[in-house]
Amino acid sequence: MAEDITKALETEPVETSPVEMSPAIMLEENTPEGDEPTELSPEDRIFELEAALTERDARIQGLVDTQTQHAQHVVALEESLAQRDTRIGEMEADLNQGESTLKERQERVEEVESQLTRAVALYRTSLLAAEPEILEEMVQGTTVEEIDASLARARQMVEQVRTQMESQASQERIPFGAPVRSAPDISGLSPQEKILLGLSRK
Repeated sequence: MAEDITKALETEPVETSPVEMSPAIMLEENTPEGDEPTELSPEDRIFELEAALTERDARIQGLVDTQTQHAQHVVALEESLAQRDTRIGEMEADLNQGESTLKERQERVEEVESQLTRAVALYRTSLLAAEPEILEEMVQGTTVEEIDASLARARQMVEQVRTQMESQASQERIPFGAPVRSAPDISGLSPQEKILLGLSRK
């Protein structure tokens, strides 16, 4: 019984009330699938082209701005590099000047040292000439202070030797008319022995 009612409903025509449709909807429904949509009006087409042109101009301007920034960055880098090159050149010039100055000072120091050495040698020679009883090897040194200290020790030694000789002379007397002895070899004598020999000949 239910199946008969269902079949009757399926076969019974259904009345539909007419519905008003807009022209655009009717146009879409009447346009077969696969056909191109309706072309835009000239005004809409111009507006669309102007919008696309504006977008392209904006993109071009963006590219130009980017290129300008890159060019400015390159210029800044070149200027920085040029400044560094200049600074390096100045530093190299300062270094060369410093080396030249150092060389001149070293030469001056060597000259002064040479003059000082000659002056010390001359000073030593004048001291020995003034005090012949002091042997040359007893006075040594490379500075005036060292020469003076060495001379003081030599004078003390000479004084000790002189005191010793005077003590011996008071105890020993050389006979008058004794034969003169030949000069002895003094190469192996110590400084004190040489002083004794020198003083004994005076």
